[in-house]
Amino acid sequence: MKAQSAIISTVLLSGIILSIVAATYIWGQPLVQKTTDKIKIDALTEMLETIKNGIDNAQQSGSPSQLQLDISDAVVAIKPSINAVSIETTTIIPIITSYTYVPISYTELPSESELIDVNTTETNTTTTYTPTNYVVGTDIHFGNVTLNTTVYNVTTYNISPSGTYDVACIYEGQEAEASECITEGQTLTMGVNDYTLSWLDSEGTEVILTGPEVETLGVLGTDPAGIIIGKSTPVSRTQHIELRLVYRGLIDAEGRETKTILQCTSGCRTGEGRKILRVSRDRIERTENITYFYINLKFE
Repeated sequence: MKAQSAIISTVLLSGIILSIVAATYIWGQPLVQKTTDKIKIDALTEMLETIKNGIDNAQQSGSPSQLQLDISDAVVAIKPSINAVSIETTTIIPIITSYTYVPISYTELPSESELIDVNTTETNTTTTYTPTNYVVGTDIHFGNVTLNTTVYNVTTYNISPSGTYDVACIYEGQEAEASECITEGQTLTMGVNDYTLSWLDSEGTEVILTGPEVETLGVLGTDPAGIIIGKSTPVSRTQHIELRLVYRGLIDAEGRETKTILQCTSGCRTGEGRKILRVSRDRIERTENITYFYINLKFE
């Protein structure tokens, strides 16, 4: 009996230990995964810092360089169309907790959506178009705004019995069409750009539009030209991460701009492994108000 009791005790103790180990593993696995994913993103961010240093050195000194890069579980691409170097990878845990780009290496983005404030305090007495559900007898407010050198009329309407202005129409000419009238959150294409109605004052006297991306110029000698940004997009059970090193213009005390322009004609994309990135200054172009530094990049 004593021998049987010892065996039973050993089995029970083993079961308890295995249960504790299993519970610890299940509880600790997300922490381990988070640490692993963070190490990956930190390493890729450091790689972009290395590329930035190589670009900045080539711009300032004119000396070409070869950067040794150890790329793991990522795709790196040079994208002249957006003046950036991009890295794409995946993680399990959302290390970057934003669906839109956020700055990583600095306090601001290299570009931001343009915000356009339109004063619509005047009362319009000539426009005959009114949207569906317009509250008859309430004022129609109006103003105007210039978008891409074109002047547009802006009118606001009350379609709510509570007296709140809900609709804004943006149009050329004397009268709007239904397709030119939107509510908050909706978008109109004006010329070549899209504009979203971000906010409409409840009394119809002010409209704020969100326009296309506009470069945020830095201060030469104070701010960095290259800024690392990133975003995370959920795809199935993973997170698709894109990091970008984006170059923007810098302004000096006299208002002259300096800008780095990234170029690539071949070897613009690479995957995993030990890679060489060749960086060289192609040329410098100067005008009265701006200086362009053209930098060639190529993976080998």
